[in-house]
Amino acid sequence: MKTERRHELQHNVLADWLGLQIERFEEYGRLILGVLIGAVVLIGLYSYMRTQSTYRQEQGWQRFFTAMDDISQKGDTEPLTQLAESSEFTGTPVGEWAVLSLADVHLREGIGQLFTDRAAATKSLRSAVDGYTFIVDHSRSPMLQERAALGTGRAYESLNELDKARAAYEALAAKGTGPLAAEAQQRLRDINREPTKRFYDWFFAASPPRVGLGAQGMPGMPGVRPDFGALPDESGFKPSATDSLLSTPANPPAGAEGAAPGDAPAAETASQPETTQPETPASQPETPQPEGSASPEAATVEDKAAAPVADKSPE
Repeated sequence: MKTERRHELQHNVLADWLGLQIERFEEYGRLILGVLIGAVVLIGLYSYMRTQSTYRQEQGWQRFFTAMDDISQKGDTEPLTQLAESSEFTGTPVGEWAVLSLADVHLREGIGQLFTDRAAATKSLRSAVDGYTFIVDHSRSPMLQERAALGTGRAYESLNELDKARAAYEALAAKGTGPLAAEAQQRLRDINREPTKRFYDWFFAASPPRVGLGAQGMPGMPGVRPDFGALPDESGFKPSATDSLLSTPANPPAGAEGAAPGDAPAAETASQPETTQPETPASQPETPQPEGSASPEAATVEDKAAAPVADKSPE
């Protein structure tokens, strides 16, 4: 009996607790249900946005690699420029890599243009500085920041602004520990050397040479016909009288008129004479030969033929 009574009491206590919870749920049921529905909606929205962000990033990376292929194969920087300036990818890894890569392109172009066009080189290098500075100030990736800091120093060095280049190298060398920091330290040692300073002073004081004759403004290249541009009109050209190669003698020798410049001299032509038989003059009549007598030529032939026989005859 005691055991049954104990189970009955336990059952009553559980029933009372469940009833109390049901009453509380009925009081706050709508609030709890609203919270649950809101949580489900938030989870679904987060999943959707994450999926869309992943898809957008994949599309961005595809555009990035396509743009890099266009630069390497065609030299076309427009797709990469559009990607770097797109607000859709601002602050994303794709956008930051696009800005950094475009700054690298401007840096390479600027360094190459220093030897031909200083104005174009300055413009390209300033664009590189702007791109590198944006990455240093806004990127959250330490690797991108270090690469941008090193590029900033190189761009300022190419602009002959050595103080700014030194500051960029020092900032990278102070906080970096990788290979880029070591390269920044090496560049610091180089620009602090006196021969390096003299070289930059000499290089930027000199005027770049004119554009070469090769294709696309480059010096002559093997297998490529130079573009000589618009040649002067030679119709009014008059050679000097003292020019022995171009002047014509005032009194050409007889027989020289009408002769081509490439004709061989007469001496060379006469070096191989043709053998001709002299003709008998018509004014000398032939001497008639008496009948029965042989001509002198025939007699000579007969004498020559009979001579050996006479030698062999006995005395």
